[in-house]
Amino acid sequence: MRPVAKRASVVLIGGLLLQLLIQHAPAQQSKEQTRLATESREQYQKRIQAKLDELSQQISALEAREESQADQARRELRKQLKELTQQHQATARQYDELKQEGQEAWKKMKPQMDAAVDELNKAYERLASRFQKQ
Repeated sequence: MRPVAKRASVVLIGGLLLQLLIQHAPAQQSKEQTRLATESREQYQKRIQAKLDELSQQISALEAREESQADQARRELRKQLKELTQQHQATARQYDELKQEGQEAWKKMKPQMDAAVDELNKAYERLASRFQKQ
């Protein structure tokens, strides 16, 4: 076999091997990406659940402190606590729905969930600061 033909054969075989690797690589990458996304989703769910649990406990603590307030302040704070509790329940329902979604829908809904938890946390902080002022 001439050197030129030999190099051409090596290039051809190398090209075929490269094509095979490329054809199989996306499936492997896809599986790996799915595994990482699933791990990330599980970690995310644990973090959101922990935050919702923490906020639930903090709201309960505010409700306990409400009793020590004067009548007018107590009525106002009770109303705000009720609204905060409803917001917490709505966010928890949204989280439960998110957990049931498939991977693609989950990716799209995650920013909305983050925003809902952030808003709930801000609402809690505003109300808690009112308790501290009184």
